[in-house]
Amino acid sequence: SPDTLVKDNEFWFEDGTIILIVQHTEFRVYKGLLTEHSPVFRDMFALGAPLDDGQGLASMEGSKENPVRLPDLNPNDFARFLCILFPPYANIQPPKNFQRDLRTFYSRRYNVQPFQKTDDWIGVLRVADKFQFADVRELAVEKLRGAACAVDRIHIGHRYSVRSLALSGYRDLCNRRTPLTVEEIDALESCDIALIMSKR
Repeated sequence: SPDTLVKDNEFWFEDGTIILIVQHTEFRVYKGLLTEHSPVFRDMFALGAPLDDGQGLASMEGSKENPVRLPDLNPNDFARFLCILFPPYANIQPPKNFQRDLRTFYSRRYNVQPFQKTDDWIGVLRVADKFQFADVRELAVEKLRGAACAVDRIHIGHRYSVRSLALSGYRDLCNRRTPLTVEEIDALESCDIALIMSKR
């Protein structure tokens, strides 16, 4: 059935405090970790209100009865993004005192290299940019600086307004002794090609 929902294998925590749906995949994670670092999620839940189920009972947004649907997202991208927020070992609990312990919790994840492929980090950047996770966005940009090819860095830099990333791509192509390949020319905009050729 097109409406059938499937729980994500990795990011469905039984003690999670919020249920999110991306397309047909359900994620159950920790609301506090999302709202602590994302003004978008913070505002989203601040505007939410208890819902009356007709029996005098209220269910908060993000509950089993009223999960939050996140439109215009790919579930694989969202899962990759969650890999950054949650350490790779099972049954991890977010810190009890977010104000005091979250920095340690985050640094533990930041010391881990969960992905090698450019597409994985682009997916992380896409979600982090959409929900304004500044730290995760910065991490993804830094990883792409080393993982992405010059043409991809130019595209990503333009799309997500990361000037330094685009410049690093231009610099590599301008300083390279070999000419642009047919594939690179096809992938670049004419203005990009003109800029690169003028600097070679």
